[in-house]
Amino acid sequence: RKASVNRIGHRVSANLKGITMRVEIREIPPYRIAYMRHFGPYGARGAIAALWIDLWRWIRSRDLVQPGMLTVGIGHDAPGIVAQQKLRYDAGVSVGHDFKPDRTVDIANLPGGKSAVALFQGPATVITDAWTRLYTAWLPGSGYQPEDRPRLELRRDHGLHLPAGHFRCELCLPIGPL
Repeated sequence: RKASVNRIGHRVSANLKGITMRVEIREIPPYRIAYMRHFGPYGARGAIAALWIDLWRWIRSRDLVQPGMLTVGIGHDAPGIVAQQKLRYDAGVSVGHDFKPDRTVDIANLPGGKSAVALFQGPATVITDAWTRLYTAWLPGSGYQPEDRPRLELRRDHGLHLPAGHFRCELCLPIGPL
């Protein structure tokens, strides 16, 4: 493992098994989201993908699609600590304060704050590995510790042409000083 810090840009890179992860420290604003929840294993054969399909169907049916829209994934629990059937994952879309939920979605107000942000691009089957690298390769030498706020997967680039089954998001790990 190798880590370096650029004090001016607050960027840190970590290398693990030949994969470099570039991390930026950023202030994430608070968001209000309309979301759907999945209970069960994060890698459950397409269950998370099906949740996103349902959310996108709902977004389109409400004419919420707009350029630059933000969707948010939230894995609330640690797979090694929480029983697989009790893991919670939310798929959501940023909405305004005047938005009224319906029986299909719930509303959450996500707090903002300092986060370690790493770009992820690839298939959903390896996003858990990316989160693991952020925690095990980057965090120990960073001078930060995780804070008790949701870790976010922010998606803005919905128009990108990526290989089938791939997506792009920013992994946002809430942090504070040691």
